[in-house]
Amino acid sequence: MPSAVFEILLLAALGLACWKLGRSKPAQLPAAVSPRGLVPALATLLSIVLAADLLSFFHSLSENPHGEWDAWAIWNLHARFLSTPYWRELFSPAIPWTHPDYPLLLPGFIARVWTVLGERDPNAPAAVAFVFTFAAIGLLGGTIAALRGRVQGLLAALVLASTPYFIARGAAEYADTPVAFFILATLALLSLEDRRWPARRGLSILAGICACMAAWTKNEGLLLIALLVPLRVALIWRARGRAAALRQLTWFAAGLAPVLALLLLFKLTLATTNANIGGHSAADFAHLLADTSRWQVVIVEMGKGILRFGGLPVGTVPVLAAYTAWVGIDRGADRVSLFTLSAALVLLLVGYCFVFVVSPGEIHWQTDNAVGRLLLQLWPATVFLAFLLANRLDRPAPDAHGDAAGPPAAE
Repeated sequence: MPSAVFEILLLAALGLACWKLGRSKPAQLPAAVSPRGLVPALATLLSIVLAADLLSFFHSLSENPHGEWDAWAIWNLHARFLSTPYWRELFSPAIPWTHPDYPLLLPGFIARVWTVLGERDPNAPAAVAFVFTFAAIGLLGGTIAALRGRVQGLLAALVLASTPYFIARGAAEYADTPVAFFILATLALLSLEDRRWPARRGLSILAGICACMAAWTKNEGLLLIALLVPLRVALIWRARGRAAALRQLTWFAAGLAPVLALLLLFKLTLATTNANIGGHSAADFAHLLADTSRWQVVIVEMGKGILRFGGLPVGTVPVLAAYTAWVGIDRGADRVSLFTLSAALVLLLVGYCFVFVVSPGEIHWQTDNAVGRLLLQLWPATVFLAFLLANRLDRPAPDAHGDAAGPPAAE
């Protein structure tokens, strides 16, 4: 079947699914009363920040239309190979510096767009970077608004939109921004499922798709899958029983399987050995793991990166932690969601540290170049966790008898 026909049929099927879902009964959240004028004020402030983000984004692209180093040396270079009849040359061991083992979601899509356009227009990767950067802000704000109210949703979107480093890396056309989007989407969908949202089965499938899309974008996504599957099964089993755990695992795996099969096929047939951890013996890994100086450098640099993250004079992580401490912790928040989010983020951070230690390259060079970008992958999900955990600034609206409305009933 010609690929264009297949894509049209796939788009039609997805459109039909979205139309059908849109006709289903939405979840009914309790009405909430916000401090007077707060929602319009936050919406206005968010609009101003987004306008500034847009100016910054397009100014960066005007200065670097092909993106920064990783964009043109890895992702867009891969796309150029894939858009020619000589695409197999991408996987030559003669060019290991371009990381031929990296997954192909971004370069494959950009190459497809270039094939349709008939030219290698730099606006194609720029448009992809734009969509993922600003869609992450919308996804974060929209999901928090659905779970925690409009005030919290606007504040969450404002925090992410006010992170200069997030906007700058998006404009640089790095793959870390799409990975951050897919990590956030996976954890947000699971949180919606935990609230017994309508179409729970579909949410689990979508979460599996997004998790595997993270892996099909960058190798760090494989770590997300490896950690999330056993963690999720253990938490659901403990909270809701074995049947519920197996049921969600089945639907999550249904979304995971097609793209994971494609990724494994790529790794087994085309991808070269990973430059960081490939081609080394067990003795080499044991020696690196036993080197306490490497662990010390990684822990110190990761700690510095967390405290300074964001690109502002004051680190955004301490500010977010201070806000959560100021408004207090919501004792009624869903514990399965909170444990899933917090454990996944902590384990991913530990996994990143582990990979730093066992990578045989010069450790200071690795941390200087990668700590900020790895933290960027986790930043939207971290903001999501903070606002899921924090008390709401609005309050439930009173019902007809003058009593405050309770939480939404489980579907």
